[in-house]
Amino acid sequence: MARWVCRNYLKGVILIEIVAGVALIAYLIKQDMSFPLYMFNILAGLLLALAPWAFLMSICTQKVSRAVVRSLDEDCDPEPLLDHSREMLRQYDKKDKRRGAAVLFYRLNEATALQCLGRLEEALDCLDRLEPKLPAKPTLIGLTYWNNRSALCFDLGKGEEMARGLDRTERLLSEVHLAPSQREMYQFSLRINRCTQRFLEDGPTEAAEREYQYLLAHAANQRQRVSFHSALGQCAMARGAFDEAREHLSFAVQHGGKLFTKRRAEGLLAELETYR
Repeated sequence: MARWVCRNYLKGVILIEIVAGVALIAYLIKQDMSFPLYMFNILAGLLLALAPWAFLMSICTQKVSRAVVRSLDEDCDPEPLLDHSREMLRQYDKKDKRRGAAVLFYRLNEATALQCLGRLEEALDCLDRLEPKLPAKPTLIGLTYWNNRSALCFDLGKGEEMARGLDRTERLLSEVHLAPSQREMYQFSLRINRCTQRFLEDGPTEAAEREYQYLLAHAANQRQRVSFHSALGQCAMARGAFDEAREHLSFAVQHGGKLFTKRRAEGLLAELETYR
């Protein structure tokens, strides 16, 4: 009910603004005034008439963005994010410097989608081309870039580069101004990456298993749960708990959608069959 009232109230406000804007333009056309003042008022009328459409376009873009993020995080399907990012990049004029931050944002999303699909070299190439364009000062874009690049280095088995990237991520996290909820999200992401770094260096140890159990209990979405179950499956395999490993890996396969993580879990499940 509340949504219906808000939606119809918003429609009424927008309709009134459009009518008022058009009426103002029609009235001004008939008036005798100086040219600069005349043009100023005409532009004011146009702004009044068109502003609601800009607002609606913003709302629609937000809805699309939320939909593609949900597709990735909950449905474990990175393809809508990849398609959306590339479509938005096609719409931007490369010469328009005012849109530089938006271009960087969509490039990061493109690389994330490619990584989640297992197209790792393409994702790395995308980030390599993006790095020279990063702002020199500490920014959210830079923080996200180094956080994401570190995660990609894990998939590529680049331990030393991952360590350097995480150190840079940690430094930026202390320098960039963030809202409390944003800071909490990035701190959790950094904790995940530190855990995977140790997993890459030391293998599926008992300490890694305990940390992944903590991460699973605090997972923010299904994509994270799939990843943590896959890692826990490897830890269980390492200590010979094959039934437990099969349970974790089966979850990753059942809920992994189109993620690269699912394909890795499928390979590990096939390997488990040799222990029957």
